[in-house]
Amino acid sequence: MQNKYILIPFIIIGFFYFPIITNNQLYVDDIFRAQTGYDGWAAAGRPLTDFILHFMMMTKGHLMSFGQLGQILSVVAMAITAIYFCKNVFQDESAISYCASCGFAISPYFLENFSYQYDGLPMTLSLCASMVAAIHAFKDGWKNLLISSISITIACSLYQTSINSFIGFACSLAILHSLLHGISFRSMIKFLSKSVVSLILGAVFYAMIVKFLMPMSDSRGQGFSLDFSLLNFFWIRIQRFYTTSFNSLSAVYCIVSSLLFLAVVYIKRKNNITSNSSTLLIFACLLVILVCPIGMLVIFKESSITPRMMMGASALSCLFLAMVYFLRLNTKSNCFILFLFFIPYIVISFSFGASIKEQRLYDHSVVHMSLNDIRSNGLYDKDSYIVYAGRLPVAPLAKNTVNNLPIIALMLVPAYDWTASMIAQSYDVRDVRFDFARKEQKEISSEVCSKNETPLTETNAYAIYSNSATNGFLVWMKGGKKTPC
Repeated sequence: MQNKYILIPFIIIGFFYFPIITNNQLYVDDIFRAQTGYDGWAAAGRPLTDFILHFMMMTKGHLMSFGQLGQILSVVAMAITAIYFCKNVFQDESAISYCASCGFAISPYFLENFSYQYDGLPMTLSLCASMVAAIHAFKDGWKNLLISSISITIACSLYQTSINSFIGFACSLAILHSLLHGISFRSMIKFLSKSVVSLILGAVFYAMIVKFLMPMSDSRGQGFSLDFSLLNFFWIRIQRFYTTSFNSLSAVYCIVSSLLFLAVVYIKRKNNITSNSSTLLIFACLLVILVCPIGMLVIFKESSITPRMMMGASALSCLFLAMVYFLRLNTKSNCFILFLFFIPYIVISFSFGASIKEQRLYDHSVVHMSLNDIRSNGLYDKDSYIVYAGRLPVAPLAKNTVNNLPIIALMLVPAYDWTASMIAQSYDVRDVRFDFARKEQKEISSEVCSKNETPLTETNAYAIYSNSATNGFLVWMKGGKKTPC
């Protein structure tokens, strides 16, 4: 091995995602996919995702799970990208440079993407492709421009919100190149302009693919729109993002991160940054990085904050860890500062891993208990059917973590009605009806409420109602409203 430190990215990134890999819990969407098979990402504008999953599963999406294999490969892909980052950006293969190169991969907001059993690997590759695109956008020559554009096309074909990541990474690299090489304001403008050209070309290539080669037919693509109402929509969500971050990582951590950045810029400004204009441009780039987490989420008018779509947040962790490299302190001091940055992320990762495991066990337990309650009821016979509606509550043992780490509350999704139906059917209970469009759930809920039915059985998690007219049972899960009426 040429460099004894080359394993550092594998160790750091692997340790960060270790609790997700070892728990091996199906994410809420994956419960449905594992049972029915799924490969319809091309309709949502992600054709390369289908291709990768077909290759991984040797067929269309009908394997129960290959999640751990995909997650291990994801760690390998991110570690290789971190090494590529180190060699091309820092151009220094020391221990601290390899540590500081891992920041893009250890964003707490990427934990949800990684935890998906089916499309976690494509989303990871999308993130890595965005970083490769940003690196080549800052190199001279038309070949690098082409590589950058193609990488953006690949990233979007795997997961569109990687555009947020590319924009954030490009601005991060503009700052890092300024601190490293003291490039002029004119050179920074040149680099950023090349990034914009790469983004435009990559987006055009991608648009041609999803418009002509593999048409996008999903409702999300049809919902794409730009108007002035997005400004207020954006402002509300960016506030919620940082409120969540501050409450999860602590305000002290965020303040220290900001002060560290300012200290590095101040120290390096005397030696490397050649003009006041370059300094101002650095802060303009920082502003772009700060708003990158909320991007595609707003354009598609998603009704809630979704960490899965916040890949742009990876630019923040990328920049913060890279800042440590510029302090040039002794080895012990650098390691201590990295530890201060890294420990909150590790706590979130392990807490999320434990919480999602507890939630899935709780989901299965509640579904199992509700089925037993129905089957033991005298009204139940061989012709009865069962419908799940509502949403399960957060597992009792996970509530304390959720209350104290709001970022996990965004990622920890209890079973929906259709998920609970799939769990029940996985027990080979054939009389449970599944309606992904929720039409039947709404109909039986309306019938129960119109007749003012009282629950046959009730717990803190669910209530069971009988619809005697149609010989059906409604299991109302109390994670949202306490009653269906």
